[in-house]
Formats: sequence, structure tokens, C-alpha cells
Amino acid sequence: MREELWEFWIDRGGTFTDCVGRAPGTGRLRAIKVLSTDDAPLRAIRGLLGLAEHEPLPRCRIRLGTTVATNALLERKGAPTALLITRGFADLLEIGDQARPELFALAIHKPSPLPAAVVEVDARRAADGAVIVSFETGALEHALRDIRAQGLRSAAVAVIHDHRDGGLEREVGAAARAAGFEEVVLSHEVAPAQGLLARAETAVVDAYLTPLLRAYVRGLRERLGSAELQLMQSSGDLCAAERFRGRDAVLSGPAGGAVACAAIATRLGLPQVIGFDMGGTSTDVLRWGGELERSYETRVAGVRLRTPMLAVHTIAAGGGSICRYRDRKLSVGPDSAGADPGPMCYGRASAQALTLTDVDLVLGRLHPARFPFALDRERSFAGLEALTEAVNAGGAAMSPLQVAEGLRQIADERMAAAIRDVTVRRGHDVREHALVVFGGAGGSTRARWRGRCRSARSCSTRSRGCCRPSASARPGPAGTARPTSAGSSSRIHWTFRTCSKG
Repeated sequence: MREELWEFWIDRGGTFTDCVGRAPGTGRLRAIKVLSTDDAPLRAIRGLLGLAEHEPLPRCRIRLGTTVATNALLERKGAPTALLITRGFADLLEIGDQARPELFALAIHKPSPLPAAVVEVDARRAADGAVIVSFETGALEHALRDIRAQGLRSAAVAVIHDHRDGGLEREVGAAARAAGFEEVVLSHEVAPAQGLLARAETAVVDAYLTPLLRAYVRGLRERLGSAELQLMQSSGDLCAAERFRGRDAVLSGPAGGAVACAAIATRLGLPQVIGFDMGGTSTDVLRWGGELERSYETRVAGVRLRTPMLAVHTIAAGGGSICRYRDRKLSVGPDSAGADPGPMCYGRASAQALTLTDVDLVLGRLHPARFPFALDRERSFAGLEALTEAVNAGGAAMSPLQVAEGLRQIADERMAAAIRDVTVRRGHDVREHALVVFGGAGGSTRARWRGRCRSARSCSTRSRGCCRPSASARPGPAGTARPTSAGSSSRIHWTFRTCSKG
């Protein structure tokens, strides 16, 4: 018989970390929300159990979805990585496939390449699998020692046509390990299919992110003691912490929401649903029509990944998205205030940027009593007034509330466009779908769409008494928060609204 333990489900987002715990024996659910930092999962568990910082955690089961890999890829903060590739292809990743995501943009800003160094290797295989050139160990070892001395500790290996056998890549990989590289990724192992570009990019991403994830997971495991830890992968599957790798972690956080959305749709008997997950940093949109849609080659943060992923469309518009007036127009995002310094209403002196959360607070669409700490509406309004002055200096004559409504409409339109991307543009009628809304900022957005929603039905979830944070708690100096939770019921309530099909 399986031992009854505390069970925790944790979503570490870009702004907040949410944790739901289930008590052994009673099955009672409790929830807590804390500001995201590297140790946020530990703080959330301690908060639910009422443990002090240095008290040991009991044996428990933890399932975790995290945006650590996503953020590292977006911000280019992974491990310094070298690419070892067939001679003549050193600039392959720089050239890419020459696709232009913004066809009419006059100024092209390409994301910076991931490899910190590229080494050309005299290793080549023909399309039929025959070895044309085998590398010379001496010359390669000398080049590897030079770049290892520069501080690089990860290496990705890609040999043209070697997906057919992998023998040449294994030999190059062995030389890299002998030279002192701690993480060596072979492209034929992570993407065993034809296409050198996609194989090389996937291998580089894996080598770039995996050391970071291993250090993160190792830090958690050391402080979790005997806890059983599993992590969500981009494919929607759970894996043991030891097997969590960079290529499978890019959509770890959004994948958990997608799996939950599918379970809700099945439970309620909904044939087709649109999942709408609006958090503090981004909004994730997906479609479910009996099964979750998947993609096997995806471009994330300007990098191609050939690995199974759930088809989740992500836009940089969330509660923390920064609102600006530039080039004579208002804009929302794509950059976010994150958890630190956060929106102006969080009360930190370093927070100087108006965000969508500030706008919603001023418009009365955010309930301060349901937030994990007290909010400063006056700071939000002062930031909105400053932005209004900049708008009116350009010749407009708008009130602060009009500017706030305009910013909210811009965000709403971006989210509506994301819904069209996963439905109308793929030949699906949005009017035949139910809209499942979740995420910390999803409820306020759903409320704005009442009367304008063109889905057949919408539903949102709430858990009565599951999370009642202290109104007096305020964020601490290092991105911490002191929310309290008091679970009075584990019942999940569903709210439906039938919307116009017109």
C-alpha cells in the first residue's frame, strides 16, 4: 500500500510561485502564493506547513513546473557553451534558415547566438552514411583545451549526416570530456533525424540549459531531504529530477496548465476548449479538442528546438507587463517588471515602471484583499498620471482613466489575437469552444470579456477558502513575501457563462 504523505503541486512562474498542498489522511487542500525566487518552492512548502526557515521538511511528494529554463533562454543566462561542428559550418547557427519573422521590419534585431565559441571539426559523413573524413585527435584536443581555459564547461557536438550512426559524434564527444568539459551533448542523441541545423540548435540548447537546471534541482534536493521530486516537461509528462534536461524544460511551466486544462474539459464533458492562462509575466493560450495538440519542432526565443512539446502559444503580456508611451503610441510589454522590483503598487522604492497590474488596480478590476500582500493604489495612480502627462505632451487630451482603459484594451487585443492564432488561423471556429480561464490575472480579463465573448461558453475555477493571504503582508527586500493561507475547504467550484455566438 502506498504510504500517505504530504503532496505538493508547485508552479514557479516568472512573477509568482503557486503551491497547493494536500494533507495526508484528510485530503484537505491548502494553497499559498509567494513571490518567485530560486527558493520560492521551499518557502511555499514551509509556509503551508508552518515551519521556520531552518526546520527540516517532512518526507513528502512534490511535482514542480518551473520557468527557470525559459527565463535563462530568454535572457541568455545559460552555461557558457561551445559548438563542435563539421568544418565549413561554423556560421550555420548564425545564418539559420534565413527566415524573417517580421517581414516588413526595417531594423532587424537578431537574438544573440547561444554558443560562446565554435570549433570546426574535421569529421564528415556522406548522406548514405559512409565516413568521408575522420577527425584528428591531436588538433582537436589542442583547440578544446584553449576554449576550456576560457571558462566554457558545456559542449554540443554536431556532425553532418551523423544522425545515421552517431559514431563520429561519439568520438568527438569523448575527446571533449577528456578535455574537461562537464556537459557534452551529442546531436544525434537529442534529435535523431535528418537536418543539421535543427539538430545543432537543439543540442546547443540542451548543453546551454542543462547545467543550470542541474544546479537548480541539486540545490532543491539538498534542502528537500527525503522528499520525492518530479518535474514537468514541455511534453506534459513528469520525469524524475535526475532526468530533467534543458531541451525538455523550456515549456515546463505552461505544460502543467495545459494538462490541467485538458483534465477540466474531460471532467466537465466539454468537447472543445480554449485554455487561457494569464499570469504575471506572460499569457499562454492553447486549444484542446479531445487531445492536446503537440509540435515536434518549435522556435523559442529565436532558437529552434526539435523535441516533443505541447502546442502552447505564449505572448509577453501579463500582470507585470510594463506600460509605456513611446514613438507617439502606448504599448504594453513585452518586458515585465517580474517579481523584483515588481509593479509600482507592490511598494518597492525601486519599482518605477507602470504595469498592467497597476492599471487594473486603478480601474478597480483588481481586488486588493485577494492579493498576498497589501497594495499601494496611490503609487499606481501617480505612475498613471505621469504617463498621462507624457501622452498629453504629444498633443492628446486624455484623462488618466482614459489612458488606463486604452492600455487595458491594447493588452486585451493582443490576447484576443493569440486566441485567433490557435483557433481561426488553424481552421477552428472559436464559437464552438468553451473558454477555460485560469492564472492569477485570468479572472479580471475574463470579466472584461463578458458580453463580447464569442466562445460558446466560458468557465473559470476558484477554490473556496483555499488561499486567504494576509492583507497586511508586504514584499520583503529580496523578493520575498509573507502571505498566510487558511484552507477551509478542498471543494473546487466551477463558474459558467453562456456567451453570444454572434
